[in-house]
Amino acid sequence: MQCCNLLECFLYSLGCQHTYYIFNCSDTFNENSPPTNDPEYISTLGAAVYKGISKGDKDAVWLMQVGDHNHDFIVMFPDWDPSTNSETGLSNTQKKINLLPPGNRRYLFQETASDKPQAHLWYPSDDVIKALQLFLAGGKNLSRSLTYRYDLVDLTRQVLSKLANQLYYKAVTSFQEKNIEALRFHSNTFLQLIKDIDVLLASDDNFLLGTWLESAKKLAVNPTNKFWSGLVESYYLPRASTYFSHLIESLRQNEKFKLIEWRKQWISQSNKWQEGNELYPVKAKGDALAISEALYEKYFAK
Repeated sequence: MQCCNLLECFLYSLGCQHTYYIFNCSDTFNENSPPTNDPEYISTLGAAVYKGISKGDKDAVWLMQVGDHNHDFIVMFPDWDPSTNSETGLSNTQKKINLLPPGNRRYLFQETASDKPQAHLWYPSDDVIKALQLFLAGGKNLSRSLTYRYDLVDLTRQVLSKLANQLYYKAVTSFQEKNIEALRFHSNTFLQLIKDIDVLLASDDNFLLGTWLESAKKLAVNPTNKFWSGLVESYYLPRASTYFSHLIESLRQNEKFKLIEWRKQWISQSNKWQEGNELYPVKAKGDALAISEALYEKYFAK
């Protein structure tokens, strides 16, 4: 076959027709910012991208992916032995790194002076908790809006996942201090938080593993490192549970954490999960606003 342009050659090499996934071409502002926020200018860029794609296939579908660069421990669970790090406590200061030119308020908040795993933050967690409080206050007038409920679930999930990061630090600090009761308390709270997040996500069709699995069958979407109901409780929860169980047993036996043994156990469980044929719900259940309000009261009300 003689290709007329790059996209035709790309499609031909993959044996694809009509639907394809081109990251660098389609994600116009990946890792950078537009020179202006003018909507008319932004729309011309989108039109230009699609024009280029449609030249390769007039029936092309432009697939976009939104990346969440907040690497939370629930989904990006640390493969780490806290026995090798003698530092304890949460007293490390936060370093604010300006990632963009002056005038653009985008920062990376990151723990410094520590070898422990880091959860990357683009913002202070307290600001997002305040944002959730304000968002919930508008629920009475906006609860029928699909977009409001979607954003509410996503924002609540985000706030809770940041809390989980703090609980992880407290759990491993308790391990390092050989405080088994505190380790049990913080690890159990972490695991309960995962269960609560799964219930929250189940209240919106857009956050269901079943929904995305059906899409994956049609569009070859890769469902990895996502916050989806079903994936959270059936995959992330047992991974964290086995890790904390190994930590607790290490303290009980007065031994170092057996990282290799945990890896072997989790790899075996992970393989079984991937080979499974369980069906996951494709319809939401529960009231997103009521669930979000209850979780805010449970974890943040003072």
